[in-house]
Amino acid sequence: MFEQFWTITRNTFTEAIRQPIYVVLILAGALMLILNPFLAAYSMEPGKFGDNKMLVDMGLSTLFIVGLLLAAFSATGVMSAEIESRTVLTVVSKPVPRPLVVLGKFVGVVGAISVSYLILAMVFGLTVRHRVMSTAAQDLDGPVLSFGVGMSLVALGVATFGNYFFRWVWASTVVIGLAVATTCAFALVLLVSPEWALQSPLAELSRDGWFMGQTLIGAVLVWFGVIILGSVAVTVSTRLGQVPTVLICVLVFGAGVLSQSYIRAIDNRIGITSEAHFAHSGDGRASPWHRMLETWLNRDLTNSVKMSLERQSDTFTRERFELLVVDVELTEAERDEAFRFYVTERRLPDGIVEELADQARLPFGERVICTAGVLLHWTAPNLQYLWPADAITQGNHISGGYVVRCLIYTLTYVVAVLAIGVALFQRREVG
Repeated sequence: MFEQFWTITRNTFTEAIRQPIYVVLILAGALMLILNPFLAAYSMEPGKFGDNKMLVDMGLSTLFIVGLLLAAFSATGVMSAEIESRTVLTVVSKPVPRPLVVLGKFVGVVGAISVSYLILAMVFGLTVRHRVMSTAAQDLDGPVLSFGVGMSLVALGVATFGNYFFRWVWASTVVIGLAVATTCAFALVLLVSPEWALQSPLAELSRDGWFMGQTLIGAVLVWFGVIILGSVAVTVSTRLGQVPTVLICVLVFGAGVLSQSYIRAIDNRIGITSEAHFAHSGDGRASPWHRMLETWLNRDLTNSVKMSLERQSDTFTRERFELLVVDVELTEAERDEAFRFYVTERRLPDGIVEELADQARLPFGERVICTAGVLLHWTAPNLQYLWPADAITQGNHISGGYVVRCLIYTLTYVVAVLAIGVALFQRREVG
């Protein structure tokens, strides 16, 4: 069985890196990364590292987006295309277990994605080493340009020479060549300072508060996110063609990036409602399950409003009072009397509390939207958890423990998604 698995994985990897779109995406991504230092010079960010923070943000975004496209196109090229052409029928009729086919295809796709990601990550590392030239007085980084451009041209030349004289497949040869060339170029850059003096690799990685080291760790976290998208692409491609697979991967990417934002928006919308969760949860925290349950039960929220006011009543000022009753219709006299009651009794009058409770109840349409948002938050990958740019640009170091937690999250999500893919492919008609 291992031999069958290895054969499927190897053939998938080879077929993926031979796709013309694969090489096009790598070259396009590399070009965007090379242009980033010039574009980041116009960030207008104050401080010594302002432009370079923009460089990191743009570089990681490029890695994520190109990785998404590579995952989608690679998966459809080796999965849905074979199913539509019925090439996969020759595999499953050997017989080869269908789960083994899905797992082999996934590992092959991940291998192809990882090779392309390595190329782009090394190019990104070279741009981070070069830094942004904020002023015309700054010199170009000679080792970066010499090693990076020189060795990449050698890889392209060898691939072209081998294709012309030995009939090597140009696409796969240039991919492997660029992976070796960019890795060697980055390793040499770590050993040579911008002034062409030998240095320890740690000197470059630890410079400016481990800026380069933290950036490379951030690239690893983004790679975790790309692997998750690769599992989604393989799973979807067991049933759908190339265009729907790419579209779904883009939607999953958008949902994953915005996951924290829309769950926060839901919390703000059902703010008082969610206070009731603290009364029903043993640990004193409001889980998404409690949020959705309370939203649908829409029970009497009077106690919830009181709890919310108690939790938010650090100061009993006029400004705070006006913010609480902004949606309550009161005359000026009633407002003054309610404010005096608020200051002396440290709570709002019961009549106002009941009116706030009525306002807090959500209509049916909003309950449906909030529930859909919570379900989407549960099912979509939390890619914001794997987005390190904010931590790097704010100078917060990424710990090894955090990387391990991200790895566990990635493996868990990938296993769950592939289980769905195996179930879908198990009943797929391929004959």
